[in-house]
Amino acid sequence: MNILYAVQGTGNGHISRLIEMWPELSTYGRIDLAVSGTNSQLPFPKAPKWAFKGFSLHYRKKGGLDYASMLKQVKPVELIRNALAIKVENYDLVLVDFEPLTALSCHLKGVPFVHLGHQASFSSLHAPRPESKQVLGESILKYFAFSRINVGFHFQSYEPWILSPVIPATFWEAEPNDRGHTTIYLPQFGPKELRKYLVSLQRHRFQVFHPDVLKDEEDGHISWRRPNKEVFQRSLHDSHAVLTAGGFETPSEALFLKKKLMVLPIQGQYEQACNAAALKSLGVPVISDMNIHFGQQVQQWLSQDIGYQRPEFKQTRDLVSRAMALIETNNGSDLTLAF
Repeated sequence: MNILYAVQGTGNGHISRLIEMWPELSTYGRIDLAVSGTNSQLPFPKAPKWAFKGFSLHYRKKGGLDYASMLKQVKPVELIRNALAIKVENYDLVLVDFEPLTALSCHLKGVPFVHLGHQASFSSLHAPRPESKQVLGESILKYFAFSRINVGFHFQSYEPWILSPVIPATFWEAEPNDRGHTTIYLPQFGPKELRKYLVSLQRHRFQVFHPDVLKDEEDGHISWRRPNKEVFQRSLHDSHAVLTAGGFETPSEALFLKKKLMVLPIQGQYEQACNAAALKSLGVPVISDMNIHFGQQVQQWLSQDIGYQRPEFKQTRDLVSRAMALIETNNGSDLTLAF
């Protein structure tokens, strides 16, 4: 079977899931890659057959998305031309992980595809949302990679076709340690802004991963680290606590490892607000901004014992097997879009 896997490259989470799923998916056939977006720092398991700049994310240095910079990327004629260049008609199965160009190509050419990934889970209205829904945010989740066939991943199985998070094999193979540091991944804030709020918390040690860090260096109780999959996973594995944005993969891994967890969602990114709502329902602390109260919030969080409701995790082989079984029964009503 010839498979096309289209993946969003606006961050490391989509690529991390692809890397973990690749060996199991490869047992079902030959796979080609299509990628759009340039924010990921992780290597692909195979050189992409199609790669486009796409909708890369830009952040303001004090948190939140820089929509002005992002809107400059929207060139409709170029987007359609790039979409048509992807030969989706040559594949037996097209899997789309929130990648809009391949989804558009399938719609233009009448080729069915499966929306496979975390964002696919939001096709269910049972997936948690924040108290205040956003029309634009809901529209993006609905139409960015619209498909009638969805197989999602989320913290809990809100539908029969929503599976548990994909967890790296290295985490299944070894017991986690606690070496006392807090692992931080907050890409929406610049290193200077992060340092300003962390420097006074000298009783605690931090390992901060950030795409703007050019070389690893020690800064008192703060260790600055370049993004690196293996190093980041080791930091998580050995951490006492994890402070991260409201993405999906890192909170999932922290919950799997039974680490103390707190999230600070990227302002204006609706999906992260939805993730935060789901995590909050599990008992995970959520803060909205980095301000004068941040130090006190972190200090209180690190000093308290907080119990979370832990998701039921499955190994990647089981998840891929279940996903492919769902895809084979794609005519069932349980896979149709629920919006």
